[in-house]
Amino acid sequence: AILCDAKTWPAIVIFPQKATQKAEWEDYDRSVMAALDEVRAMYRVDPDRILLTGLSQGGHGSWTIGAAHPDVWAAIAPICGYVSRPLKEAGDAQEADRIAAALDGIPVWAFHGEADDVVPPAQTRLMIAALYARRGERGAEVKASYFPGVNHGSWDRAYREEHLAQWLLAQRKHRP
Repeated sequence: AILCDAKTWPAIVIFPQKATQKAEWEDYDRSVMAALDEVRAMYRVDPDRILLTGLSQGGHGSWTIGAAHPDVWAAIAPICGYVSRPLKEAGDAQEADRIAAALDGIPVWAFHGEADDVVPPAQTRLMIAALYARRGERGAEVKASYFPGVNHGSWDRAYREEHLAQWLLAQRKHRP
């Protein structure tokens, strides 16, 4: 999506990759944050405009790494992400609540395909419900887009969502 429409995405973008699909992104937290630190050292990066997004396992990483470093992110946009394994329709409400508590005050726009047979859409619904339940006094925007008839590849629709890039790029970290 960025290569097809670079003018819509005027940003420095990092695409970390995991060495193994079996590991979770939280196992690579140090590597992800080191890559971010390296880019911040090489370029003029506005610390109030650092954003996090990912798809599938990366959507899970957006939730977990976002929650591990809430002071870093201006906003997150998880796509077909899950709360925890094993993937269950109901998800893990306790883990969702823990993540939501850490992300309180951070704008979130989550995406999921309604026909996803890899990561149940209930995983995103669980996180969105937990975020709404936790919306503290900072009252950050929380929203989700669900694509009817779309299976696991919902990232194609999400990253081409007409207002996603504009929404992400408009976010600023609110510092006390």
